[in-house]
Amino acid sequence: MINAEVLRKRFKIFYELIHDESELYHKLRRYQKSKADELGFSEFRIAPDEALQEMAMMKPQSITELYQICNLGQIRIDDFGEDFIFIVKSHLESIGTDPEG
Repeated sequence: MINAEVLRKRFKIFYELIHDESELYHKLRRYQKSKADELGFSEFRIAPDEALQEMAMMKPQSITELYQICNLGQIRIDDFGEDFIFIVKSHLESIGTDPEG
């Protein structure tokens, strides 16, 4: 049986992970919306929400890693990949995580 202190620690880690992913997801969504508005595209054309959710979980830090995200594809990665990587790396730096390590 797990004691209460272990449960509290696990919950705190779980909460922080969910909060971090949610925060990154919202940053990616803001980019998706502003880029879509700028280009006159639908938000889906920039990236489907499911791909943004997956990016928030996987935190890709290279173009190669973006290819592991479902529903992005060559065109989206060519057009917006560097921006996605920049957002992820900036987010990781802002929360004190070294994007390179």
